[in-house]
Amino acid sequence: MEGGTTTTKRIRLSKTLEEMLSANLIDGFQKAFDIKYPHGTMLYPDNLFGQPQIDNIINNFGTFDGKAGLSKIIGGRFIPGQIDILNTVINDFTTGPLANEEALKINTKAASREDAKAQKLSEKQAQREQKSREKDHERAAIQEAIRVEDEKGEARTCIRGKEQKWQLRTLIRLAGEDAERRGVQSIHRGRYTIEDCDEKTESQGITLG
Repeated sequence: MEGGTTTTKRIRLSKTLEEMLSANLIDGFQKAFDIKYPHGTMLYPDNLFGQPQIDNIINNFGTFDGKAGLSKIIGGRFIPGQIDILNTVINDFTTGPLANEEALKINTKAASREDAKAQKLSEKQAQREQKSREKDHERAAIQEAIRVEDEKGEARTCIRGKEQKWQLRTLIRLAGEDAERRGVQSIHRGRYTIEDCDEKTESQGITLG
């Protein structure tokens, strides 16, 4: 805060940093007090600088600038060297513990964003894999349906073939019987059995059951 840099935004300190700054301010004032009263005095350090002044600094941290701003925040009487020492304590605190905590917050947020990003990518990958599996299952189901239909078609063709064979056998038998009744020479020469029918049809390129 030294050097004329002004900020009006209050910095809210964590409980840990508040306790740290409070202890550092007390130690800093104690040094100034010991320099002023090396042989002691009837006054106690907290009579001049205690918790009320520390609370003012903490509650307004970031809104005051340099020694002049610090003097206004503390108010009251000062001993020689008090403001210089307290201002040094605050500057060291700002560039040390406070800066480290802010850096940690930034790193934590960055890590959290990276984790969220990685989680999102993982979820998208899982969704893609799930969709791929669903498509594979769908393709497999379609192929299975086609296979079943093909088998049904083959079965229907086989049934029709068998029906046609039996119809042909029946026609041959009836034709032979009719020729015999009419005393006409049968082209089948009286071979009216199913086996004969099979031989006849096979000789014509037709395979019976």
